[in-house]
Amino acid sequence: WRALSNAAAREDGDIDESFRVAFKRYFATDYVFVEDFINLLARALASAPTFGIKARLGAFLNELLEGEATLFRESLRALWNIDADDAVSVRAIGDDDVATAMSTFLRRVAEDGDWLSRVAVVAAAEGLYLSWGL
Repeated sequence: WRALSNAAAREDGDIDESFRVAFKRYFATDYVFVEDFINLLARALASAPTFGIKARLGAFLNELLEGEATLFRESLRALWNIDADDAVSVRAIGDDDVATAMSTFLRRVAEDGDWLSRVAVVAAAEGLYLSWGL
């Protein structure tokens, strides 16, 4: 992943400019999804009915924060000098109708959903993600 990211960001490599632009857009779009997913997962954890469920969701949240989210944040800075905390800029790069609709849905469920709705969306999204490319 890092090798592909580095190749996509380099200006002196064999990869053409259209791929670089598409990869940057994909990367930003995926990061926006991860950020919205983190918020949804955190709210599911906070509203979970038992300690055992909170512990499992907390462990999952920690893996996501320490793994994938950190990779995105470090790569956005290193490859394109983008501050991942500048949500407006990151969302503008990854602006896509489908991604925007998904992010809006995740944020709505995080804000307005009950515990069961939040966990159902987390499970569906993670299940799709894990089966992606199989």
